Amino acid sequence: MLIVIKGVTSLQTIYVIHPDGRALLGRPASEALNIIGTIRKVNSADATKYRNLFSSLFGKLDRLEGEYSIRLQNDAVLFQVAVPRRVALSQFSKVKAELDQMHQDGVIAEVEQPTGCCDGMVVVPKRNSKIRICLDYTKLNT
Repeated sequence: MLIVIKGVTSLQTIYVIHPDGRALLGRPASEALNIIGTIRKVNSADATKYRNLFSSLFGKLDRLEGEYSIRLQNDAVLFQVAVPRRVALSQFSKVKAELDQMHQDGVIAEVEQPTGCCDGMVVVPKRNSKIRICLDYTKLNT
């Protein structure tokens, strides 16, 4: 058995591995033996501390400068949703609020004319009773 300890500033990572490179202890066993721990919740004081420490990472969307083009394979077939997917009535107000916020943040924009490619929207509920807006790229990926 080989134990490797890597230190980065005050943080240490411990690996328990076999000499051939196989991990001997997985995450569940390491947590059960209290070798490692997982932070499941951050209190508001810690959140404020980390927001201040890493302020460049919070509160804004990074944007790439310039124009970019996406090249598709020659045999690619663009997919267009003819009819929008339905949203459950119980989630409608949450979806509307999330789309309005995404529009306000500049994540999405209204399109007035038909486009060559349009994928379906998927609403995914989160554990905290909020929702996440995703796109279904299965047709594009094929």
